[in-house]
Amino acid sequence: MVIAAPRRNRVETYAEYVVECVWPGVSIAHVDVLDRRTRVIARRERRRGIPVHYLGSILLPTDEVVFFQFLAGSAAAVVETSARAGIPFQRIVPAVRSPMEVTP
Repeated sequence: MVIAAPRRNRVETYAEYVVECVWPGVSIAHVDVLDRRTRVIARRERRRGIPVHYLGSILLPTDEVVFFQFLAGSAAAVVETSARAGIPFQRIVPAVRSPMEVTP
């Protein structure tokens, strides 16, 4: 998904990215700590003019995998934010989200 957002007399283009972490022994406590830290770092990065938003994470405990989700102007912005937050990632890939619908 690509989103165009106005920002101070210019339009920035954002895309979704997933940061993939294969993490033996990962727990919800580990992910909670990184979620909080990543939110803080993403806010700091935006104040520095780097277009990045942290959307949250998905933990697959049985597989020991975590997917951290971002909306950003570039993959480089996600790499920088993830590294600053201490996310132990193996790769960062563009993602496309299908519309979410809650069924009765």
